[in-house]
Amino acid sequence: MASRVMHLAIANEIMKLVQIEDKDRFRLGVVLPDAYQHNIQSATDSHLKYTTEDGTKKTYKLAWFRETYGKKMKTDELYLGYYLHLIQDTIFRYFVYSLHNWDPYPKGNIERLHNDYKLLNNYVVGEYGISDSLVISDGINNEPIFDIYPFDVEQLSADFKTDFEPYNDGEAFFFTQKMADEYIKMATEKCLEEIKALESGTSTINELEWAWDKNPPKQNAFQRLKNMVKKQGKRTPIITIEPLALEDYSKCSNIWNMKTQPLTEKWREEIASGNRLVFVYKINGEFIGEGALVLDTGDPDYTIPGQRVYVSRMIVKKEYRGRGIGSEILEFLINKAKETGFSEMTIGVDKDNENALHLYRKYGFTGVLFDGADEDGEYYKLMKRM
Repeated sequence: MASRVMHLAIANEIMKLVQIEDKDRFRLGVVLPDAYQHNIQSATDSHLKYTTEDGTKKTYKLAWFRETYGKKMKTDELYLGYYLHLIQDTIFRYFVYSLHNWDPYPKGNIERLHNDYKLLNNYVVGEYGISDSLVISDGINNEPIFDIYPFDVEQLSADFKTDFEPYNDGEAFFFTQKMADEYIKMATEKCLEEIKALESGTSTINELEWAWDKNPPKQNAFQRLKNMVKKQGKRTPIITIEPLALEDYSKCSNIWNMKTQPLTEKWREEIASGNRLVFVYKINGEFIGEGALVLDTGDPDYTIPGQRVYVSRMIVKKEYRGRGIGSEILEFLINKAKETGFSEMTIGVDKDNENALHLYRKYGFTGVLFDGADEDGEYYKLMKRM
């Protein structure tokens, strides 16, 4: 799950605080699970993944590894490193799926995530002082750990060298430098806790408690909110996304401050003329979020009649942010634009608005029509083709 370089960064952080006798063996162990053979259809065995007895979830064989190689972990850092790799991947799944709502389903998202890894390599290497040397001892193929899987250490060595090559193909899609630092810190802390527990013959991690759905269903914001209120014992909310009627425009003040926004009247006029199509996200009738499609902005970068439409005023009430509502509104606008016959959508976003950039790129706004600045600062004009 995590990149080789991030695994090595965590290893370096661990070695600052824990006495590791053979650092080369430890570093090799930390990346060895990724030495899978490309001509083998599945790499599952190299990471010791398995399906739970009820067939609904998957997890890692952490208990089995401790039982099988527990003694080796105490005397050979290769085995300790390997085990900690599995712990780090367990934490990574939690970090990206639960904390950052990673969605692997849209076509190309997995490849985009891997590209993020490549973009981050140089930063992580420099920030965490990672050596470009990976020592593979003679006779490694005869190690007992090769009973797990026929690791391809030659390919691992070749792949490892590419991690240190300059790479700047595109911009971060999802995984940023800040996220890398947060994940490395979280995984390091968990590994240190586990090392301390192993010294006393125990463990801090139950693999079944960290298991993930084998075939997780796609959830939209409504489903996530429904599950949340169900856990809290509340009545299921009624959620709708509806066109905004002009006479209800003042109700948008529940979402944003209409008195201080200088464009309030301009937007009202555009709604009245039919140029601005606003859609409101409601929970039990309350205005919670909104988004708009603008047919003609007067800027050919943003709008072309019958071909290109502009996404405007994507906003969610402050206390409801972080629940996926913005994603739900954007999905709705994309589908509405398709239904209307548009083949392209555009949006403007400030360069320093990382959360918005992640969301828009996640939904395919990857074409850059403009990269520059105005009186309000630096921004992009992004485009999505349907």
